Amino acid sequence: MKTTKRTMSMIAAAFLTTMMVSTAAAVSAETVSAGIAAVPASAASASLKSDTNVKKLIAQREKQLQALKNKKKEIEIDNEGWYSAKNIKLYGRRATGVDSNGNFILGKWEQLNTITEKRGLGGGFTVTVSGDYVTFAFSYDIVGGTDFPYSGVFWDKPHETDWNRIKILLMGTCRMADISIYVGDNKVVGVTNCGSHSEWKP
Repeated sequence: MKTTKRTMSMIAAAFLTTMMVSTAAAVSAETVSAGIAAVPASAASASLKSDTNVKKLIAQREKQLQALKNKKKEIEIDNEGWYSAKNIKLYGRRATGVDSNGNFILGKWEQLNTITEKRGLGGGFTVTVSGDYVTFAFSYDIVGGTDFPYSGVFWDKPHETDWNRIKILLMGTCRMADISIYVGDNKVVGVTNCGSHSEWKP
């Protein structure tokens, strides 16, 4: 009789232990399964959305670059000042491709003008470049006047390309020089009585 009771107690204990282990395993499996399903699903969705947006941007930039290669831009440099300008240098950087983030890949700075001196009171010239030049710098000096009244980058927005013309207007006198630069219809530089500067070089 004692043996039977002991056997039944052991069977009941074993059964109870098995049930507890099974229940715990099931709960643990559900918890782990839920965690694995929830976190990566959300991250994967965000990643997929981000990848899709980047691919769209890359396609847009490639189309934009192709259109730029097929157009021309004019840069007009006029000296209306009471002085002769020297060391006139117009620089540009060309978009050469599109990177994995959808930004233009830029080439090296190039000097775009061959005329480097111009008398004042209406002397000027125009430089025509390919539309894929997307950033620009300008520098000039004055004969017997202020050292490099302007010298530096004036346009560094390579993706803003909805314009066809730049106008650089030199004015004032040899010791009180003024400069205005327009990109399209936007005035991006307007300095009067320019101070002396060192020459900017790429």
